[in-house]
Amino acid sequence: MKGLGKVAVMYGGRSAEREISLKSGAMVHAALKRKGVDAHVFDMITTLSRGMPPAKAVRKCGCVPY
Repeated sequence: MKGLGKVAVMYGGRSAEREISLKSGAMVHAALKRKGVDAHVFDMITTLSRGMPPAKAVRKCGCVPY
């Protein structure tokens, strides 16, 4: 799995399912890291509050969305 390059795990959001998304996103991130993947997490609310659209943040990081 190391050949994937940088991978973005986008989680959170503003829905009623936010807490579930945060937990499952963290689990996906941890599993990818255990497999040696260069994974990065992006909380949708935090990214938006910084004034950066999520897609732009992912591209800036050089990640492939997952």
